[in-house]
Amino acid sequence: MKPVRCFIAWLIGATGLLPISGCYAPQSLRQSSSTLYTEGRIITTDSGSIRIFWPGTSIQARFEGSEVRMRLYDDAGRNHFAVIIDDTFHHSFRADKGEKEYLLASALPAGRHQVAIYKMTDWFDGESVFYGFKFPYGKPVAETRKPRYQLEFYGNSITVGAGMLTRSHPLYAGSSTNNYLSYGALTARHFNASARFIASSGIGLMVSWGSLIMPEIYDRCNPADSSSRWNFSSYQPDVVIVNLMQNDYALLQQKNNSQFIRRFGSASPAADTIVGRYAGFIAQIRAHYPDAYILCCLGSMSAVRPESPFPAYIRTAVASLNDQNIGTHFFRPVAGNEHPTPEEHEIMARELIQVLTPILSKR
Repeated sequence: MKPVRCFIAWLIGATGLLPISGCYAPQSLRQSSSTLYTEGRIITTDSGSIRIFWPGTSIQARFEGSEVRMRLYDDAGRNHFAVIIDDTFHHSFRADKGEKEYLLASALPAGRHQVAIYKMTDWFDGESVFYGFKFPYGKPVAETRKPRYQLEFYGNSITVGAGMLTRSHPLYAGSSTNNYLSYGALTARHFNASARFIASSGIGLMVSWGSLIMPEIYDRCNPADSSSRWNFSSYQPDVVIVNLMQNDYALLQQKNNSQFIRRFGSASPAADTIVGRYAGFIAQIRAHYPDAYILCCLGSMSAVRPESPFPAYIRTAVASLNDQNIGTHFFRPVAGNEHPTPEEHEIMARELIQVLTPILSKR
């Protein structure tokens, strides 16, 4: 005879324990996937667990009850997650290496609630695997969220939200990276939009501080796996925001850098080559998203200062594409030479919201 245990509700993606009241005999029953909402490029395994890679990836559920827990595996112990309860930031935590159960919230008022976990850190901080939410004193209910718009961001550390927090900043919680407070995430929440962040600190379009450039990973689901291809038809954004070339600008001034030598040899690429490479990448984005508006951005660091030729390169590249649904925006540069702070990300978000409002009003 199977032992009878008191009720604990587990919620996972496609398969798992079916919530019931009272007590149950343990068994594996199929559960509706309508109880979870996910954002980001993820891989759902045959067992229903969800593999998490990119910054800004989130998993959300609605439930009745006063407490929610989660089971998560992290392969490096460097990832940080935000916990969102009822659309409000609750706290953040660093995932321990290995598999562990985490208490996300307790002593909540009676009634229905919403919980979400949100990856704040870079993809190279490691892969995580979500095994399920757990509701010890309640049950999941159907997830009905329908974002008004769909956005997708391609970018570097600025878009990731890296380097925004120093140890002395009141919002610092163990990591200087916080995608949840990035200009893109703030913009998405303003518009009640879903958002996907195909972003990596240090990356460029032609040359990066690391070994990969954006054209080599933009079409991956798992950025660490060259065979992991993303199905672009599964998510067709209303607007694609591309904010690249800051690292290209910086590295083109460092001819002794190993990645400069690897990509270019001893000579910097000519201006028409830079323009052509940028236009070619935007053309690739257009091929995947024929109906999207593409906004080619730059900033808010040194690449948008007066001495930089890169805004002109981008304008020329966009003009060469002769596409009325591709535009440009250049963020105002930050005051110093560091990454934008949370306050400067808010300024960037206000700029982007102003640009996107008339574009999205036509969608």
